[in-house]
Amino acid sequence: FLSIFQYFSYIIHLWQINTIITTLIIGICLLGIPKFISSLQKSFDVIKKILKSIMKNSIIIDIPLVLYLLIIIFKFYYLILTCINNDQSDSDITINIAYWNEIRQSLTLYRYSTLITIILFFLGIYTVVTNQLTYQLSKRILSIFAKQIKTIQRFLFMTIPTPLSMLSLLLLNTIIQLFPNISCGMYNILTNRSIIWFIIILICLNQFYKWLWPSSKFNLDFTGDIYLNDVSRLNETRIFSLFYPRTLNDIEYLISKARNEGKTISIRGQAHTMGGQTLPSRKGNRMNYVCDLKYMNRVEYNESTKEVLVEAGATWTHVIKKLNIYGRSPVIMQSYCTFSVAGTISVNAHGITSDHAMYESVINIEYMDMNGKRGECNREKESELFSLMIGGYGLFGIITRLRLKTVANIKTSLEYIRLQSDHFSTYYENFLDDSTIEIKIARVDLVRPNNILMFVFRQESGTSGTVADLSDEARVMHPRQHLIYTYLAQRSLFRRIRFALEKLAARPLDLTYSSDRNTTMYESAKPMALLYQPLTYYDDTFILQEYFIPKENFQQWYKQLKPILTKNYEYVFLLNLTIRFVKKDELTFLAYTKQHDSYAFVFYFRIKRNEFGDHEVKDIHQKLIQLAFECQGTFYLPYRQHYSYEQILQSYPMFEEFLKKKSTYDSIELFSNDWYEHFRPEKDIPITTNQSNNIEIDTDKFQIVEQRRTNSFYNVIIDEILREKFRKFLRTVFNAEPVHRIFNYVNRAVRNPANKNDNDIYRELQNVLKTRQFASIQQTYALFRQIRQLRLQIKDMLRQQITIFKHLGYCGRIKDIVSLGDGGRCIKELREILEIKNGRVYIINERERPTDIIERNSLFPIGTFIPYNFSNLTDVPIPSESIDLVVCYMGLHHLPQDQLDIYLKMIYRILRPNGLFLFREHHAYEELKPLLDVAHMVFNVVTGVSYESEINEIRAFRTIEQWRSCLRQAGFEDTFIYDEQEDDPTDDIMIVFRKPDKQNIDDQNDINEIIQNENFRKIIATPETNYFRPCEWLIVRTAIQFGQYLNHTPFFYFPFMKFLYIYWSLFRTETELAIQKFGFQQAVIYSPGFVMNSVVGILLSGAFIQLEFFSVLIRNAIRSQIKPEYEQLIIENIDENFDFKQLIDENIDDIQKLHKNGLYAIRVPRHRSFTIILKKFALYSTKINLQAISTLTDSIQIELKIDNNDEKCLLWLKQRSNIDIVFEYKNPIDKTQTIIIIRVTIKYLLSFIRECEPFENDNSLTIIQIFDHFN
Repeated sequence: FLSIFQYFSYIIHLWQINTIITTLIIGICLLGIPKFISSLQKSFDVIKKILKSIMKNSIIIDIPLVLYLLIIIFKFYYLILTCINNDQSDSDITINIAYWNEIRQSLTLYRYSTLITIILFFLGIYTVVTNQLTYQLSKRILSIFAKQIKTIQRFLFMTIPTPLSMLSLLLLNTIIQLFPNISCGMYNILTNRSIIWFIIILICLNQFYKWLWPSSKFNLDFTGDIYLNDVSRLNETRIFSLFYPRTLNDIEYLISKARNEGKTISIRGQAHTMGGQTLPSRKGNRMNYVCDLKYMNRVEYNESTKEVLVEAGATWTHVIKKLNIYGRSPVIMQSYCTFSVAGTISVNAHGITSDHAMYESVINIEYMDMNGKRGECNREKESELFSLMIGGYGLFGIITRLRLKTVANIKTSLEYIRLQSDHFSTYYENFLDDSTIEIKIARVDLVRPNNILMFVFRQESGTSGTVADLSDEARVMHPRQHLIYTYLAQRSLFRRIRFALEKLAARPLDLTYSSDRNTTMYESAKPMALLYQPLTYYDDTFILQEYFIPKENFQQWYKQLKPILTKNYEYVFLLNLTIRFVKKDELTFLAYTKQHDSYAFVFYFRIKRNEFGDHEVKDIHQKLIQLAFECQGTFYLPYRQHYSYEQILQSYPMFEEFLKKKSTYDSIELFSNDWYEHFRPEKDIPITTNQSNNIEIDTDKFQIVEQRRTNSFYNVIIDEILREKFRKFLRTVFNAEPVHRIFNYVNRAVRNPANKNDNDIYRELQNVLKTRQFASIQQTYALFRQIRQLRLQIKDMLRQQITIFKHLGYCGRIKDIVSLGDGGRCIKELREILEIKNGRVYIINERERPTDIIERNSLFPIGTFIPYNFSNLTDVPIPSESIDLVVCYMGLHHLPQDQLDIYLKMIYRILRPNGLFLFREHHAYEELKPLLDVAHMVFNVVTGVSYESEINEIRAFRTIEQWRSCLRQAGFEDTFIYDEQEDDPTDDIMIVFRKPDKQNIDDQNDINEIIQNENFRKIIATPETNYFRPCEWLIVRTAIQFGQYLNHTPFFYFPFMKFLYIYWSLFRTETELAIQKFGFQQAVIYSPGFVMNSVVGILLSGAFIQLEFFSVLIRNAIRSQIKPEYEQLIIENIDENFDFKQLIDENIDDIQKLHKNGLYAIRVPRHRSFTIILKKFALYSTKINLQAISTLTDSIQIELKIDNNDEKCLLWLKQRSNIDIVFEYKNPIDKTQTIIIIRVTIKYLLSFIRECEPFENDNSLTIIQIFDHFN
């Protein structure tokens, strides 16, 4: 203890020397205490096992051979190192020290150069490692040695049974040998102030980066299969397709489609059942449809009848929110409000607000049967079906809407009673007929099961019709409550503390106290499947089980239950045991309290999410089922399938009749689920196909809608609901400025009588933000907030997109992407998540902006940018059917309505068959449009959008159904898949449509079969060589262009290096494509095309580099001497009014009349044009004579071609005077052609051309070129 006190005094001494750094270190150490405790606990468990293995029975574990090899290698290395250190001379040590001193000195003297060198070195390594060719080479090498690698791997990972004690001793021995070297290095690090500061700064920067750019992690399946699960995360099931219907017509379409394709339909709401009731069967390889009703969530309240009409997918959150406006409340509800209403009815749940099951509050059910026919059932009409639908687990039809009873919302006060189990039933049964009690919650003390805690919520008189103060979202479990369920509840010490505190506080610690009925029930169940994990990760889940015990047998049950409650389990922890009461149910067919009024025992387990946890909770369930049977009780069916068919029959004797009724009402077995398929008797009932008329989705005709409104600010501020939604928008969607500040600015502007419309308010908001105190500082702060908000939105958008791709089975099918209307938002992250290596990316936006760097999360462009005018929609230069995914986050409502069809057709054109168009749009029903306008205007004014841009912005909002009609009219196929940000009050929904697959008339398989089987003379092509033909012909085109270029320009101006760059770029692109298509071996090693193009490219590079070198020398050497590329002609016999440009050639200029009559000096271009102009002069109708060319009068050379070996023509030529033959040769390609170069006196040049005209007319002689001079 003395040394500990001395250490603390030393810490105080350090704090006095440097307060800041010592405080930081202490703070960081304090943050590490929970993890340290957790690690110690795990270490003690390990040490206990080790000691047990040494002292008692030895624990045998399988150790891979590679671990032993590593230990042996280390031992030899350590031995050799020791010998070398003993033999090493002082001079060697001196040399080593001198070397490192030199390195240190160079770092001191040449800091920046060394830094640049290091950067270049690492960038070079990065380039080599990430190069596609390196990747392909390494892949090829690995594929060559794959068999040997696998053999070595199998050998290295052979396991050797080893006592844990022996392994511990080996590891301890190794660590002890390592420790002296490690400890010295660690000491130097920990005592270096600069390193400590550097570590602290790195930690701070890392945390800031995580705050600014939050990361996302996704588990993906690249096989193309679609999987769904329920809230337990223990029932992952492969399905064929998921549907989110939004209308009754969508459900009709789904039923028709399923029948025609021979599929079953499973129905789910919030997927909180845990026994496979919301998932298709996992038997065999059949894959079926799942109908998720979450988007059918409208709620209507009838004030005259005090009844509520609820669509099937609505949750109790929607119901409470709607009823609360009128001071009403649901009659019966569970502990949480985030279950779907139809799901609650389908399992006939019971709750805490009534002693009846859910059936009691149901007045009428609207449904759709197996034929897609709409119907209704209630206690008077179709009463049998009514009794089957409630608690029928979605097997008799799809519930579309329900009419429910309501009661008045009322304020409550909480009473707490602590009871002995012997007295509990007496007290509780006295409460049953007490009309002043609204809610009863009984909970077992799990530390002392003999104690049961009663929490009673009594009515406060005179408070009927209370309107509660509810937020837009249901209350979420507080982190304190999470902590109870995650860390504390399963540990006996903390469990004791918990129940002691509940006793002192007289209320449950995991229950938020509420003052009225609605507020008490307004709590989310979402945290049930999520664990609050601030310190470490737990792969656990929650499981519920329920048992119904006749009230007469309560004591018999409870007495035998206590030992089960006090037993410790390894993988299962009982968090809560709640007791409720359910009266006898004489209405529903599959009732769990058919015979008796019963107590309901609700067990809330936390288990390890593995087979051990599931098996252990199954054992517990079996014990409790047998105990319930002994007490004439039953168990609840919606949870884990930990019971047998015989146990179902014992608990529910009417189950066989239930199955017969199922066959009556659904004879084709259209509605099914895994629970039903598991427990129904085995029989083959094929689903009837092609027995229903094809139902088409209703598509409304496109109409122009209103795109600007003038009083949206006012409409939002005066409406209480929209006002709260606006505050929520500022808090959750666009939190760039403090919520209260922006809301105050808007509210003040709306209340200002001078502002007549939205435009006036926008101007005032602009002025306020510009002229407020410390405007520049606040704008900078707002910018950081915007970046942070953008990253959070991108993270959620990625979650939405990945969820959609998983639900469509597209995770491994996306390669080429187009982003419309932004700088490439989400694209970089999306490519990383989907592991896209080589796909193309096009960014289509108005212009490139510096802010694109933040939006795309990359300093460098991530794709090809294409400028696009969104005010005048046109097509884009992207090949047809070349894109797998088009994303448009900007919203189609900003586009000109009369051009929307052009835009959608462009997207349709570039998408491949089965390609996806993914976009976000608001579900803009009329009541929401003012809020959408205000959200857009506030975003614009805070981000600095000008007044002119704001008033010209199009906001043509539509409902999701209207947008779906627009896409279907453009030819797209509805996928029925959506997602959205859960806390977005603007209802901005991500929608995905698909381009339909083509029906290929000429089946490719048929033609392949014909080619293989037909006996005919075949020319076999090498497929990869086609990829190298463009390079070959590029060289030909380059040679042709070079020749044509010399007709008008000297060679030293030719762009040799540009052509060389184009060649090698094309060569690289074609090689990569060939490797992707045919593999490295076939495309490179064995390909004659690759070899030829490589050799030709190298030769071409050598020639062009030399030519470029000499061209540069010539251009620089004679730069001042180079004159324009012209020749000057002196001609005679020209009239004064002769128009050279019109009569001869428009390229003639600088015309000068000389003193001698009839002589003119004119300027003409060189090269090919020189020959053409001279021939025009010679053949002009009036004879014109040439006297000189650029001051020269002697001779000039001409190239002639004589065809067909015309001896007569050749003889004539050789007989001409004033002509000298310079050179003559036969054309090597065409032996019938003779090429002759002659020299002609300039004075007779035009006469010679005129003499050649008859021979040119009969194609026996051609003047190829008259050679000019190099001036």
